[in-house]
Amino acid sequence: MPLAYLGDRITLLTFHPMYYQPSQLDGCSVVVLLKRGLGYVVVKSGFLEFDGEELFLASDDGRVPFSENEVDSLKLVAADNRIPECQGFRLFRIESI
Repeated sequence: MPLAYLGDRITLLTFHPMYYQPSQLDGCSVVVLLKRGLGYVVVKSGFLEFDGEELFLASDDGRVPFSENEVDSLKLVAADNRIPECQGFRLFRIESI
C-alpha cells in the first residue's frame, strides 16, 4: 500500500479520500480552487486544524468548519500536478458552483 508524507507523519494512502481521518489531516496545507475558463482561481487556502471534535480550515481570515463532503473531495498535490495554484500545498479540492 502506498505511503504519503502528510506534515510530520507518514500515512497509508487509500485512493479514496473518504478514508482520511480528521486527525490525519491536522496541520496539512489546503487550497480550495474554482474552475474559471481555462484555469482556476483560489477561493480559500490555509491549514487544516482538528480540535478533537471538529475539523477547521484556518487562514488569515479566521477559522471555518471543514465538512465531511469537503474532506471527501480532497486530493493530494502530486509532483506532476499541472495546476499552478496548487504549488506549495499538500492537498487541494476543486469547489463546484
